[in-house]
This record gives sequence, C-alpha cells and structure tokens, in this order.
Amino acid sequence: MSAGQAICIGAGGNQTGPVTVQPGGSLDIEGGRITGPLTSTSAGSVRICGAILAGPLTISDSIGLVLVGGDTTTAECGPSTITGPTTLTGNTGGVEFNGNTVVGPLRITGNIGSLPPPDLGPVHASGNAVTGPVGIQ
Repeated sequence: MSAGQAICIGAGGNQTGPVTVQPGGSLDIEGGRITGPLTSTSAGSVRICGAILAGPLTISDSIGLVLVGGDTTTAECGPSTITGPTTLTGNTGGVEFNGNTVVGPLRITGNIGSLPPPDLGPVHASGNAVTGPVGIQ
C-alpha cells in the first residue's frame, strides 16, 4: 500500500502474499486472513482483531496505537493467531497485545507513548499463548 493510504481486511477477506504498510498508512484487519509476511513501518495506526496471520509480523515506528487483540478498555478486538516471528518495536502511540496465540518468538521492545487508562505505560500485553521465546520490555 502506498504512503498515507488505509487498507481494511474484513471477515472472510484473504490476502496471499506480502502486505507492507508504508509510512503514514493505516491497517485494520477484522477477522481476515493474511498468508505471507506483514510489515508495517511508521504507520498512522495498526489494528489486528480476530485475524489469522500465517507469516512473520513486524510493526515498527508506528505513531498511533498498535492494537493486536484488545481488552474492553481500549477497544472491542478479538484475539488473533500469528504463525511466525512477531516483533513490535519502536512504536510511539502505545501497544496493546492481548489474548493472542503466537507460534514462534514474540518480541515487544522499545515502545513508548501512553495507553488509555486504566492501562499504564506504553505496553499492555496479557493472556497470550506463545510457543517461542518471549521478550517484552
């Protein structure tokens, strides 16, 4: 997707091949499926809810909230299943990563910003099932 554009993949939607979110773009997946790597760099926002991702997930330097699975405080957002390495790093709008299944390593580091109350700090990660190494800072 080109810089500054938004893409939505809804329930039943299926994308095969790499998905790349360019700076300023936004991504919203609600119940869809991506087969292939998903990479986002400097996005406006990223929302992945109830999705199936078969490939690596890399989200870095986003300026808005990064939401992968949610809680009732942040937004209604179902958990996702990710098969592949998952890396969320250097995001500045806060990161919510809750209730997901990750088959592979999970790394959430170097994120800043503030989440909406009652969450504190830049990252809220809970209730995830991860089969690889986990690093959350």
